[in-house]
Amino acid sequence: MFKPKMIENEKEFSCSQGHKLPVVTIALDPDLSMNQRLLCTECLENTDLDAKVVGLKKIISLIEEGQIKKMEKVEYLITSQIKLIEQLHDQVDHMKSLVIQQFDQSITILKEWIYNLQQKGSQQHLYRFQEELQIMLLKQNKADDKLQQIIHEIQQINHCWTSKLHPKLEQFNAFEEYTKCQELLSNLELSSKKITQSQQQEQKIKVFNNNFVMINKQDQQKQYKLLFNKKNYFKIISQFHQASINLFAFSS
Repeated sequence: MFKPKMIENEKEFSCSQGHKLPVVTIALDPDLSMNQRLLCTECLENTDLDAKVVGLKKIISLIEEGQIKKMEKVEYLITSQIKLIEQLHDQVDHMKSLVIQQFDQSITILKEWIYNLQQKGSQQHLYRFQEELQIMLLKQNKADDKLQQIIHEIQQINHCWTSKLHPKLEQFNAFEEYTKCQELLSNLELSSKKITQSQQQEQKIKVFNNNFVMINKQDQQKQYKLLFNKKNYFKIISQFHQASINLFAFSS
């Protein structure tokens, strides 16, 4: 996946003496400046160095070897975490499908609920003249009784559809896929910790050997919780019941 690449071009290296010759050797003296460590053939002939020198090709090879080992670990870490993230993506996508399905069913319930109430209302606009006249002349209470019956039927309709809708909304608090997502997030964080611990152990060994120090910093992931707000739902249900009660009180 990843391949180390040196930014500089070794052919453009030049010594500090300005000899205009290719750099062929590196002086391994930490007290020297960067340019002073770069030596051409003329520098080697005219400069007396106490420091150890290594050929440019050799030092580049050593650096690249260290970079390759580092990139192998980085690639392993990233690849393993990408696999976990892809699994997490699949779970979230499945949750999305389930949520859409449940909300589609909830919307269907609400539409049928509305239609049911509208149908109940449309049934009341027809009346028989002779029957209503008889009630009016005799001052009977049948009109009030009929209104009470309609209110009761509306309450029954609301209760029926409420019982169908409530489970659809309530189930979002117990997603099986949500638990799986939490597990994947934990595995994602755990994999980072394992790589970090391994790298710290190698660092201790390299301190004693005076080799290159490589440190992989730990990635941290936070857990997110999927929250669904049901306050509006219960508010609407309450308003349905309150509307029925108010209508009953008004009719009385």
